Amino acid sequence: MAFRRKSMTIAEEDAFVLTFEELIDEIETLPEYQDDMQESLAMLRRAVCYNVPGGKQIRGRGVVAAYRALVDEPNYDTIKETYILGWCIEIFQTCFLVINDLIENSENRRGKLCWYLLDNIGDIAISDAHLMSGVVNIVLDRYFYDKPYYPDLIKLFHNIHLTTCLGLCMDTQSSKTGGSEGYSMERYSKIVKYKTGYNSFFLPVSCSMILANKTNEDDYKEIEELVLEMGLLFQAQDDFLDCFGDPRLTGRFGTDIAENKYSWLIVKAFEKANSEQKELLLANYGLGKQSSVKNERTVLNIYKDLGLLHDYRKFEDATYASICDRIGKLGNRIPTSIFAETAEIIYRRNK
Repeated sequence: MAFRRKSMTIAEEDAFVLTFEELIDEIETLPEYQDDMQESLAMLRRAVCYNVPGGKQIRGRGVVAAYRALVDEPNYDTIKETYILGWCIEIFQTCFLVINDLIENSENRRGKLCWYLLDNIGDIAISDAHLMSGVVNIVLDRYFYDKPYYPDLIKLFHNIHLTTCLGLCMDTQSSKTGGSEGYSMERYSKIVKYKTGYNSFFLPVSCSMILANKTNEDDYKEIEELVLEMGLLFQAQDDFLDCFGDPRLTGRFGTDIAENKYSWLIVKAFEKANSEQKELLLANYGLGKQSSVKNERTVLNIYKDLGLLHDYRKFEDATYASICDRIGKLGNRIPTSIFAETAEIIYRRNK
């Protein structure tokens, strides 16, 4: 379920949702594919409708909120463009989630079965993810091709796509090697920076800045460290909720322990564990399909014995305080409300 943004009126939230429906209706009426590809287009529509809505929509709605803060009196047309860009980012992010669920053998996403687990889907989910990525390109071409900032927009999406792929590659490789090569918070932070920070927080703000024609290079540098720290907090929260969250709120059952994920909790555990606890972690963590309830309970109990729940809360509070401090030091050209609202939304989240 989407997080409520105070900076968006109820009417704007309704218009944001309606824009998604309009974009989806266009998928099956793409003129260049009308004659031969109706069946495939219908399947693409089904994939987008199943996978994209229902999330937190922090990224998509963040474009709208940021643009409103940057422009004093936005008109209807440009606000509509923020809705479209917001959904482009939501679809963009979903492409990675669909593939990631398959790689990690996840069962649930956003309160329902993962796409690849549906009848007759399986590995086709990879193809569907690439098709959804194509939808983003088509939407950007259709609505922004004649805009003077179009090259900047396309370059941004291409750069973030590569950055995210590199981060996911590093994450997957680290999860394969796991404890055999040790765990470090430095490596974890690097994974999160590229896997989460740029696509979840830098991309929405950058889109709004391009749309508002406020693309000063110094401004980009000023916000980059701030939004990447938001990404670090956001990913650590996801890692914590995977193990200790309520599936009724998160919409999914945790898989990090079974799938050997390079998570904040396991990294912190290896920082604090004694040799006996490390041996137990190595014996029970990352067993894949062989992982049992007993294995997972053993790992969770070690986390608790090491005081990781307390450590996590301290980390969350300290990181939030650091983010707020960075926000307070922003230059006058960048409205602080862009970031303050997002920081407030993600702080102490439970889903």
